[in-house]
Amino acid sequence: MSNLEASKQDRKKPEPARNKGRPKHDDQRVGPDTIIAATKELLQEQPYTEVNRRGVALKAGVAPGLIRYYFTDLTALLTHVLKDMIYELRSELVRISEGPGTAGEILGLRVRYLVGFFAENPAFRQMFLDLVIQSESEWAQQTSVDLLRVAFGEFKAITENAVSEDSMAESIDPRFLYILVFGGTEFFTTGSPIFKQLFGEQEWRGSLGDEYAEFLSSLILQGIAPR
Repeated sequence: MSNLEASKQDRKKPEPARNKGRPKHDDQRVGPDTIIAATKELLQEQPYTEVNRRGVALKAGVAPGLIRYYFTDLTALLTHVLKDMIYELRSELVRISEGPGTAGEILGLRVRYLVGFFAENPAFRQMFLDLVIQSESEWAQQTSVDLLRVAFGEFKAITENAVSEDSMAESIDPRFLYILVFGGTEFFTTGSPIFKQLFGEQEWRGSLGDEYAEFLSSLILQGIAPR
């Protein structure tokens, strides 16, 4: 399977499987999307390890049993939320990669998007580590291998285009650059206490994310340019 075909599969939005026995007297208009949206809101407010079924039900305005009906248990719900996040991440990165612009411009757009994505999904890193990297489930192991293979293959193609456009030195190892991009963009969220101490809480909640994304993008593009 080609990287492009695999990327299209990544963009297929996951759908939860229903279990038997929907709770009686529950609002029939409430579907899994409402529960997923409520879970995502909670994940922006507290560590994902503190999210529980009762809290999700309260946030969604449903009976806790409805979560079991759609997702079996909390782990299944969190896994589906993570699948949703991965779908969103992959879809947007592919859209950027397939869009207009030079390789350098595309790389810059990806950096800016990733800073925003990690800021909007602060639980993503830990959820990915726990539910994919450290999980022994068949889905997790396959996702770990496929996602890295496809995502890096896509990224490597961008760097090869950048070399051919003479905007990136041929000596730059795309594997190091890949790690730098993800580590650097994620750090605005994981290193938020440091940012808050240096810049202040108010500025961190304001436009600092956009400023950091622009700084990181410029730094990377200037650093990889031929000399």
